[in-house]
Amino acid sequence: MKVSLRDLAAGLFALLAFLLLQRLIATTLPGSALLALELEAEQTCIAKMYWSHVPGRFDELSAAAATPCPAGERCQATVRLNDTTVHSVRLDLDVASASIFGLRVESRLAPGRRFGPAEILALFVPQDPAVRLELAGDHLVVHAPGSTISLISRAPLLRAHWFMRHGLPLIFALAAFFFLRRFDPRAMAALVDIEGKRPVTGGNIAALDGLRGLAAIMVVADHTLPPFIGTGAAGVLIFFALSGFLLARPFVANPAMVLSLEAMEGYFRRRLARVLPVYYCYIFMIHCLTLRFDLALRHVLFLEGAGHLWAIPQEMLFYLLLVPLLLCIHLVFRGRVLVVVPALFVMMLLWNRYVDATVLPMYGMDH
Repeated sequence: MKVSLRDLAAGLFALLAFLLLQRLIATTLPGSALLALELEAEQTCIAKMYWSHVPGRFDELSAAAATPCPAGERCQATVRLNDTTVHSVRLDLDVASASIFGLRVESRLAPGRRFGPAEILALFVPQDPAVRLELAGDHLVVHAPGSTISLISRAPLLRAHWFMRHGLPLIFALAAFFFLRRFDPRAMAALVDIEGKRPVTGGNIAALDGLRGLAAIMVVADHTLPPFIGTGAAGVLIFFALSGFLLARPFVANPAMVLSLEAMEGYFRRRLARVLPVYYCYIFMIHCLTLRFDLALRHVLFLEGAGHLWAIPQEMLFYLLLVPLLLCIHLVFRGRVLVVVPALFVMMLLWNRYVDATVLPMYGMDH
């Protein structure tokens, strides 16, 4: 097999992307959704937690106070962080003495973890060297010469899941390789659509343009006219249904396409070429230039879709799921409509019943 210069360049870029993503994920991706400190103090105590993606750098913009703990009672001080990247934590207690029983950290992007008293002693160091930390059975006793206690973590609290560290970089590296080896900048959707969109199937369905217009009007009305609030959701569903119809149409007309590697490569290449260039440019300008690399990485990996980007992760997920779905229809059901339609209906009901934000988080919609 002949290897071209473009193949070598695409392979080199994919290798660099794999190594870079591995490094970024290991240092940036693990985000905490919740910090819970279990403690007891002789006086009413308010625990305040500072977090930062830069070790040792804290400010009031990244801080939150938990509900006050009653004097003499063992309680849990909880702060929700919305999956903010947490590499360094500072725990502030407004008392001179307290007993700490444990610290629990939860995340949607990494395995959760609970730290016992001995682990807290090893992980945290007092900001004031005069503060004393002593293990006493099932808890850690902290004494401060002043009226407050500040403890700073020595290392990140969480580590990304193995699939996040190795699987996602590999998937993106392979996707980058197959995309770049045949990528033509002149074929970018942003440029081609200026001259007039040309459907892959060779013809335009005028009736669908009317449905698109209706869906767009519903979305605009939802955002601008109070009496029509809620209609935008139906408009979005129309857009999704149209996308599913148009993407599946070539495979329904020619079911054998789903078994063709060339056809599937073309399918994914067209999808990526339409979405990625402008999407990644937006991510670079909005998140990278403002040094929010944690948000940038989660958006690059389609794990988050905040604000105007809320639909992108769902679109990419659908692009991936369409392929095994078409394979199942072609190989298992043999294209029999009387079987396929009820099966799709049952799958839709099961998905709606069992796949929620706990299984498939869609950031920007469930926060």
